[in-house]
This record gives sequence, structure tokens and C-alpha cells, in this order.
Amino acid sequence: RLIVLHADAGRAERALAVSERARVAHAPRAVSGDSRGTYSIQRGRISARTQVLVYRLIDDTVYAWHRAGETVTLRRTLVEGGGDALRDTISRLRTNLERRAGEGAVRPALEWLHSVFVKPVADLVAMRTRLTIVPDGALAAVPWAALRDASSGKYLVEERALTIESSMEDAVAPDARGGRWVANALLVGDPASHADAVPELRPLPHRVDEGRRGAEVLAYSESLESVTCRWCGRAPG
Repeated sequence: RLIVLHADAGRAERALAVSERARVAHAPRAVSGDSRGTYSIQRGRISARTQVLVYRLIDDTVYAWHRAGETVTLRRTLVEGGGDALRDTISRLRTNLERRAGEGAVRPALEWLHSVFVKPVADLVAMRTRLTIVPDGALAAVPWAALRDASSGKYLVEERALTIESSMEDAVAPDARGGRWVANALLVGDPASHADAVPELRPLPHRVDEGRRGAEVLAYSESLESVTCRWCGRAPG
């Protein structure tokens, strides 16, 4: 319960460090002498355009650490119904999604999970930034991109670029190694196709709009009009 003790004392960063050490200690890849997840790794530089949310469920409380730059903030949310109810909701939701249940069957759970995980930290997460989520234990099964804001009707993936990582080390790895995120991307929105060669390949609806939206979310200055799509011929075989 060292995490709880540090949190109660207002030491959010120390609580996060302990949480990460515990994660590595229980990870299958951990080996003797492995330093992954240590406090020094957590202090690795994070891009100004990236923010990290680390989630852990302790008893009936969700711990959510928000890190932007060198600042770490902790928010704790008591789960209505307790930790077992949260785990059960996540499990049933995953089952419904895998069975392709209708929207009416999954929307209540997606909105409740949004209120548990996203709403309590919404004021901390700046707009137009990449959000990296590091969930622990059973929370790794949460369909983060699909969480739905009941007030706006938007899914989390519609509001910002998302990355899911397994640890803080992975979240800061590009910058901790002295590198940086590459500021370019390939967005395939409306590729040319050959109806005779591939008759079953039909144009996707809203293909151009999705490409434009992707460019806006990633905040790239290049317009999609500059992308040229060419038919490259039929692949061998």
C-alpha cells in the first residue's frame, strides 16, 4: 500500500514511481536487475505535444496520474459499485464488442467508463496534444478509443490522437532515448483502384473526410490535395 501512502501525503510523482516499479516486477518480461519502470526512467523527457495518463485500480478507487512535461498530477475516483463492478463492466463490454452487439447494448457501458476514467481528468488534458494512455491490470482491457462522452456524443478517438502503451517507459521511450516523434504521416484517404483487376474493392464512404480529419487531429500543415494517388499495378500472384 505504498502507493496509497504516497498519494495520501500528496506525493503524486513518488506514488507513480512505486506503481511503475510494481508493474515491472509483475511483468513477464521482467528479469533480475532490470531497471525498467524506475523513477529515473519516468523522468525521461516527454514531447511538449504529448501528455500521458497512467491508470491503476486499487480496491474501489481508480488512480489516474496525468503527466505533462515534468509535472505529475494525481486524481483519485471512487468507483460506484466498487472495483468488482468496474471489472465486470469491462469484461461484459469486451464480450459485447467481440460479438458485435448493437450500439444500444454497448453505449451505456462506454459512457459510464468515460465518466470514470476521462471526465475526472478532462480539465488537465490540453487540446491538440497526443494522449498516451498507460493502463494497468484489468484496465488494459478497456476499449479506450471507443469511450463515449455522453454530453457531446463524441468518442475519445474523435477528440484527440491516442496511443496505448504498457508502461511509462514505453510512453517516454522515444524522448528518453534522445529521439523525438516524427512529424509526418501517410494518410491514405482515397486511393485509386482498378475496377477490372479488383472488382470487389469498392471506394469507402467518407474516405476523403476521414483523411482530412486525421490531418487536423495530428496538426499537420500539409493539405491532402498535395497527396497524389496512383494505380501501381496488380501485385504478383
